[in-house]
Amino acid sequence: MHFDAFDSRHSGSHGAGLSSLSTKASVEAAISADRRIAGARITASILGPYVVLEGCVSTRADEGVALELARSIASGCQVISRMMVRPAS
Repeated sequence: MHFDAFDSRHSGSHGAGLSSLSTKASVEAAISADRRIAGARITASILGPYVVLEGCVSTRADEGVALELARSIASGCQVISRMMVRPAS
């Protein structure tokens, strides 16, 4: 699954803001739609050239899936994990 982060045909002073919002929305949508990590509570933040993922996942493998998805969407950004692994009880 691939989501385009930003349509480069848009330009103007708001381009960077639109790109950040689009990237954030695309990353979060891809994570919430992926059945491999169903139930994970993950949010994305854009901080300059960084995409920061925060939230809780059940396993390190789930964290890896979320990172993989974010990297595939935000190819020009460095993706950083601030996720906590909390096994389901």
